[in-house]
Amino acid sequence: MNSCMKSMYSFFKIHPFVQNKLDIPYEFADFFYDLSDYREINDLLLITDLLITDYSSVCFEYALLNKPMLFFAYDVEKYIQDRDFYYNYFDFIPGPLVKSTEELLKTIDNKDFEMEKIKPFVQYFFGDTLGQASKNVVDELIIPSLEDDGKEEKETKIRLSPPTSRIELFERSIAEQEEQS
Repeated sequence: MNSCMKSMYSFFKIHPFVQNKLDIPYEFADFFYDLSDYREINDLLLITDLLITDYSSVCFEYALLNKPMLFFAYDVEKYIQDRDFYYNYFDFIPGPLVKSTEELLKTIDNKDFEMEKIKPFVQYFFGDTLGQASKNVVDELIIPSLEDDGKEEKETKIRLSPPTSRIELFERSIAEQEEQS
């Protein structure tokens, strides 16, 4: 067994839509644990020291914990060809991309987690809103509704055609943000 694995446990949580059951061989039963039936992923993230994922959005929640992540995407080129992403996957992920088991073990052994990618990732996707949920609700919803004094909102009709691609959807959202700034 690889030196990095001697003091570790591996927890697996298969996506809820995946019907395949994980079969852990007897000789690895003290090392690998299938927690796919455990409902709350966030509970598991709190006890996780290193997240190994592929294309899952779980990296967003885990990034808030400022813990290391590896992106095991051995088939990334095919995935991009078949499904694609909203962002350039290679620039987007807040941790190293590994494409083989050997590369995965080497990255863990060397503790080469590229932690410097996490804070910019969190800042980009969450901005300065972290820890301010109540303030944001009051400022954005409650206060404006109190200041309305019964004035009717002006209805505006906007006709948007469905986006032709994820890129167009992304470009529209960026344009809307710029208009609001």
